[in-house]
Amino acid sequence: MDLPEASCMRWKKRGLARDLTEGEMRELSRPRSRTQATPPPVAPPPAPVVPPSTAVTAPLVSAVPQVLERQPSPDIHIPDDWQDLGWGKMKALATRFSDVPVHNRGDAVKVIEAEIVRRKKTSV
Repeated sequence: MDLPEASCMRWKKRGLARDLTEGEMRELSRPRSRTQATPPPVAPPPAPVVPPSTAVTAPLVSAVPQVLERQPSPDIHIPDDWQDLGWGKMKALATRFSDVPVHNRGDAVKVIEAEIVRRKKTSV
């Protein structure tokens, strides 16, 4: 695309453009060699897939003995409608009975149920 002569002269006058020298013209007209493209980085192999049943139950199976061995204060009240509690309150309640991290609602339910069973065993 060629610019009108007046436009080129204005750019040159402002110092923003200049005429190319013979060497620069030759350099630009010379074909460039293509560099060999580097291959894309190889992604690491995917992690092994653990079946969901193993992933969920493995920590919980080990959590139950820890819940039963721990003797929390019996004055921690478990409301009758504890299953209707919101996630935040249920997690807070479950973490008071176990040192095992509570990651989801299912974990919290199992920890609280284990505590209820422990309390029934100690009261009988």
